[in-house]
Amino acid sequence: MQRRTLWIVVGSIVGVLLVVCLLVGGAVLYVRQQVQRQGEHVAAVLATIESGVESATVTTSAAPSASAALTSTGTTPTIVPTVTPAPATSPTAEPTTVEPTAATSVEPSAASTAESANTPAAKVAAALVGGSSSTLAAQPDATLYGIDATLDPDQHIITGNQTVRLTNTEDTPLNELYFRLYVNAPHYNEGGITVDAVQVNGSAAQTTLEVDDTALKIALPQPLAPGEQAEVTMDFTTTVPRSGGGYGIFNEANGIFTLYNWHPELAVYEEGGWLLNPVTEQGDPTNTDAANYEVVFAAPPDFTVITSGVDGEGPAGDADAPRVAALARNFVVVASDRFERATQQAGETLVSSYYLSGSEAGGRKVLDTTVKSLEIFGEAFGPYPYTEMDVAQVDLGGGAAGMEATGLIMIGQDLYSAEGGNPLGDLANTIPGAAGADALVFTTAHEVAHQWWYSVVGSDAYQQPWLDESLTNWSSAYYVDEAVDAEAGQLARDLFLAFGYRSMLPEGDQRLDQPVDQFSEQAYSGIVYGKGALMYDVLRQELGDAKFFEFLQRYYREQQFDRADSDEWLQTLNAVAGKDMTPFYQKWVEGAAITTQDLPAGGPLINLLGR
Repeated sequence: MQRRTLWIVVGSIVGVLLVVCLLVGGAVLYVRQQVQRQGEHVAAVLATIESGVESATVTTSAAPSASAALTSTGTTPTIVPTVTPAPATSPTAEPTTVEPTAATSVEPSAASTAESANTPAAKVAAALVGGSSSTLAAQPDATLYGIDATLDPDQHIITGNQTVRLTNTEDTPLNELYFRLYVNAPHYNEGGITVDAVQVNGSAAQTTLEVDDTALKIALPQPLAPGEQAEVTMDFTTTVPRSGGGYGIFNEANGIFTLYNWHPELAVYEEGGWLLNPVTEQGDPTNTDAANYEVVFAAPPDFTVITSGVDGEGPAGDADAPRVAALARNFVVVASDRFERATQQAGETLVSSYYLSGSEAGGRKVLDTTVKSLEIFGEAFGPYPYTEMDVAQVDLGGGAAGMEATGLIMIGQDLYSAEGGNPLGDLANTIPGAAGADALVFTTAHEVAHQWWYSVVGSDAYQQPWLDESLTNWSSAYYVDEAVDAEAGQLARDLFLAFGYRSMLPEGDQRLDQPVDQFSEQAYSGIVYGKGALMYDVLRQELGDAKFFEFLQRYYREQQFDRADSDEWLQTLNAVAGKDMTPFYQKWVEGAAITTQDLPAGGPLINLLGR
């Protein structure tokens, strides 16, 4: 998730405008005028930013199902036209006028849940690129979800049933199972999930609710021995709130249904017990193992349904085809009758940008950024394993600028406006490095980076949020370095890695390795997104580029589709560095004594504010 913290944004805008005045010879009057104008838009500007990719040619169309022919090879992005009603001879090199989206919903099949429960996990291989399909064989015990669900947008209700096939991979028998009902947390207001008719291997099971009704305990009729499988079936009804709550990732707003954690999700078992973290308003709510999904999700015919999965059977857009996702952390849905779509091929991955009418420029910028991010991160960290990457414009809140899910990212809709993209406005084209101040681009790159540091390499987002968020925010700044230049990358670091953290240091440092609810809102942004990200620049300086990127690549390779913790992070670092990096870890992660002298050199904004 990318954060937008108002107090950082206000200070950042003022600082940027001061730099602007120095660089272009503006006077105090100009600063006052610009600060007043930016104050009117400050709520639309994120506390994370980055920018500037070359404009790529895109194909736009009414949004069909999120699957299309994949014909590109190699690493250079190529253009693949989306199937449209236009004549076969219509040109595709130039963007076309986009009409409201056509239907992409799928009708429920009476046998779909039963079929999915008995379908080998290999069936979900359609969601993986060719080079990654073999990874399924390395994950034979991944949980398999078969879900059949229907959205009633008028009633704000999802009715469904699911069959979950799981294996006891522990070395001890299990006497119970836990499923998380995250959206039963109080901050989701009227939203929530009720569960009925729970069966285990065909027999009725007793259930109880725990952890503020966010954990469903299922008593097993008999212990599940190590290596044994169980099949759990249940009916569920999900109420989608209109009033939002949290970050706006589970609600309906302005006709867009953003559906995170909309169905019961199997909890994680580790270190001899079930991981039942509280569902906090701050931080990402989900902790899950990588799992396989086969989902039929029905919606009204005029709705576009965007999911973490791809069409698993038949031609693209087949209304009877389930959506499948392989080794995914979660299966998220965004649905609305308002979306338009632009697509571009990036290697073996089809990238789709879904946006609202009037946001075409932002939608294309998001598409360009996503394609370029996949290329840059793929080369730096390791290959992106999925055949699709979808980006949706949604109405987020609660300080969130963007939100990640496997194969699907969501960007706050206000960033798509001209004012929301770059606070420097027209001056962004004339100031060196100003492209690093584009909130829409930085946020998009941040959420794409989460495909590496969250989706493929999992971690405990509650207990150790730095493991994914700090590295992801550093990755966003690295994106600016590579997609634009070092000047833009330095400005991005000044504004949204360093500014908030440096502002805190006069009051003292804080440990990086704390649970999310141990931080204040300001400290969460400053420490996890600032200190932790700057730590990677310091680490890069200490190791040198060769060993630094070897460390990231090895960490990604060895932890893929697993759940890493801080010990494994440090073990990998020690192995690559060829020395004991514990002192570095103790100083930056466990310690609370960093000073400005320990930080990387600041750029123009930090230097100006320092004077």
